[in-house]
Formats: sequence, C-alpha cells, structure tokens
Amino acid sequence: MARSWIDTFPQLAPLIRVPVHYTLGEHERVWSPGPSALADIASLFTASPRVAVDEQAGGGDSLSIGLTSLAYHLKVLSSVEECVLAREEAEAAAAAEAAERQQGRAS
Repeated sequence: MARSWIDTFPQLAPLIRVPVHYTLGEHERVWSPGPSALADIASLFTASPRVAVDEQAGGGDSLSIGLTSLAYHLKVLSSVEECVLAREEAEAAAAAEAAERQQGRAS
C-alpha cells in the first residue's frame, strides 16, 4: 500500500480544496522528513487555501499511536481552531463589506 501511495499522492494532492495540515514524524520511514521534503509536499497542494506542514519531533510513522501522540493531536486540534478562526474572520469581513455596500446604496 505505501509504495502505491507514494506514486498516487502527487496526483491526488492538487485536487484537495480544503485546508491541509500535514505532519511527518522525525523518524518517518516511508516519506522523507526534513524542511525541504516538507516544502516539496506543501507545494503539491495547489488548490488548498491553507497548507501547514510540520515535523513531529521524536515521532515515527504512526503519529496517532506513538509516544508523541498527545503532542501530535494537540497540533492537529490547534490547526483546526486556526481554520475555524480564519473562516469566521473571512465571514465577518464579507458581512461588513456587504453592509457597507448596502449602506452606500441607501445614501
């Protein structure tokens, strides 16, 4: 499975249109960790409005169940919160802009 995923992933990543949080373990065995590898992965998500990449210190290839799982899951939840806040800010800005346009029409 992992071998075919390495070939398939670059074809699927550009189709993702939602925010992405991608984390590799420091001791990952399937993907190459490190800043340049993470930058390469991030560059594949061309349709995503937000891409965050991270390397989990001390983590292996099963971040959800390893010794660093708590730290990993806290980062995931933090990323979700950042996405929620960004969406709320965008919605508030759009509502303010619409109100200004409406007020301009009423004048």
